[in-house]
Amino acid sequence: QKGIRGLKPSDLGFFTAAVTTDSFQSIFKGNDEIYESLLNDPWLRSAAMPKGGAALNSNDFQIALDWIMEDSPEKERFLTHDGPQVCATDADTFIGAKLKSHVERMSSEGEGWMAKNQANGLKMFGCDTAGCFKSKLNGKDVFPLVNNLLSGAGEVRKLYTLSNERSTFWTRSSADGRYVSYGSKPNSIIVDLSPVLTGKTARRIEVEADYDPAFTPDNLSFIYQGEAHGTRFCNQSMLAKTNLSVIDFNSEDCSSSDLKVGLYQGLGSSLDNGEIMTINGGFKSDEGSTLVQDSAPLFGDSANIEISRIRQSDSTVFEKRSVQKVSTPFIGNWMLSPSNKVAIGTVSGSTNQKARHGGFRLVLTDAITGSTLPQSYTDANTAQICVNAGEKPQASFDERFLVYYAYDKQTTKVDSDEGVANLYLIDLLGNGKPVKLTNLPKGSYAQFPHFRSDGWLYFNLYNGRTGERQVLATDAVLKAAQ
Repeated sequence: QKGIRGLKPSDLGFFTAAVTTDSFQSIFKGNDEIYESLLNDPWLRSAAMPKGGAALNSNDFQIALDWIMEDSPEKERFLTHDGPQVCATDADTFIGAKLKSHVERMSSEGEGWMAKNQANGLKMFGCDTAGCFKSKLNGKDVFPLVNNLLSGAGEVRKLYTLSNERSTFWTRSSADGRYVSYGSKPNSIIVDLSPVLTGKTARRIEVEADYDPAFTPDNLSFIYQGEAHGTRFCNQSMLAKTNLSVIDFNSEDCSSSDLKVGLYQGLGSSLDNGEIMTINGGFKSDEGSTLVQDSAPLFGDSANIEISRIRQSDSTVFEKRSVQKVSTPFIGNWMLSPSNKVAIGTVSGSTNQKARHGGFRLVLTDAITGSTLPQSYTDANTAQICVNAGEKPQASFDERFLVYYAYDKQTTKVDSDEGVANLYLIDLLGNGKPVKLTNLPKGSYAQFPHFRSDGWLYFNLYNGRTGERQVLATDAVLKAAQ
């Protein structure tokens, strides 16, 4: 109390808006009487913001803080940061021998989910003897070609145009590619693309959730996150019910309670027993339209993750069996490969104590013992991928490729019609260097890329000028693998 009275409200800057929130009160945990006295003290009354209006609650302040942090270009120039000085140049890219052996088993030797789903006869959406997305109705393509997007070989097909809403934070599809899910307000949406094959409109299923959808690689389950119901898993088979229009999680096909997995979760399933693994920790939130240029990730030395293992005791009961907490200093935005054998994080590096993108760090999950990662960035169980920029990396079902999107770097803040985001590909059996998949004009943003089981890549195309969002599919990665 004595120390805080030594501060002037101006010393807190923007954070004066937080002095009446629960977060500020938590500083005085165990000393409620001190906080109560401050509430009636001239210092707190002089510091409280906004002036002349109701004080911000914790949720409102967090919204304002997110906006300040995301809408402050080059904020890392003004913040000191003691992250690792990794990936000084692209030449520092390293792929450990044990991690590369894993990738070879999953891809070249056919042990991954791509091969397993194929062996199990998983039928891929939109494919027939003529190929994928080649169907025609009345002489016209069911899934129209979209030209002039790729920087190399391949084609792009339009699957779906979002109607009067935006896909927030990410978009994901089922392993067979039939269902496309995304976050939205007031409800999220799962789109069943199958009616399009017969000339009908895609079927939209509303979900009482907010964000972070994902499907398991075995085509059996899906997850959503939200304030109303928390973390919920459901059996994917329920989506085929033609009379299903809303998912309220009261169905016997869904977990009966909140499984309490943190937001921005990565998801994979064991090839041996189907056990679902999730990973979550600190993250830099990009919902897809407010951030239209490169921004360095900021994760500190206290960053950590939770690895949860979830099983179904029968066809309808999802249970969290264990939680492993792991210290991951300066690494966040964690994702998982489909087999759950590789964890993928974004490194918050630094140069001269200024934050910068330190590339991606890959770690075999079997090498995460106890509560720590392998310490060396050149450990055989790890990889260091030096890319200097990039959001939300996703692994292919054979775990050979990583795909991510990256905003162009700008020296000043730009409007959405001036920025651009492109897709990039990394071959973990090659040299680990990024290859640019798309070549988009200003005002266009390729976002939220993810694979389906056969290697076709789905992604969003956001038009910063019109606000239109489309879900597209491309075989560019398949062409690159040839």
